[in-house]
Amino acid sequence: MKCNVDAALFKEQRAVGFGTVVRDSTGNFMVSKTCVTRGLFEVKEAEALALLDAIHWTSSLELQDVIFETDSETVIKAIRTKNVDYTEFGSIISVCYQILEAHPSFKVQHARRQANMVTHTLAHTTISFANLFITYHPPDIICKSINHDCGNND
Repeated sequence: MKCNVDAALFKEQRAVGFGTVVRDSTGNFMVSKTCVTRGLFEVKEAEALALLDAIHWTSSLELQDVIFETDSETVIKAIRTKNVDYTEFGSIISVCYQILEAHPSFKVQHARRQANMVTHTLAHTTISFANLFITYHPPDIICKSINHDCGNND
């Protein structure tokens, strides 16, 4: 399975939105989740929080063999280097890494922005949704992007 994640900052509302989409091995939509967290965050912290939220969520769904994709090269690099970082960002990455270690079938990889448009779109619309929104049917706002992303998931 693939789990694409993205974050969007809403500075005026002092919030960050997460968009997460899980697809099966053939690219078919399975489930999506959006949520909003209050607070002021840097972009890299928001992207790391989006990944952490997705890892927690898929773990709670007891999914196996999940490839998490994010368009944040900073997050990918931080997870791969395993350097000690005492910043807020480093703390988030550390928790991500601990959960990934406990779930050896979970992998994290980089996705080009063009291949992550579904979650990019979801993340940017979260401010207009309820705090938490989970659906097993693609929301109208991403239907067109789903087919486009599947063609760009190289």
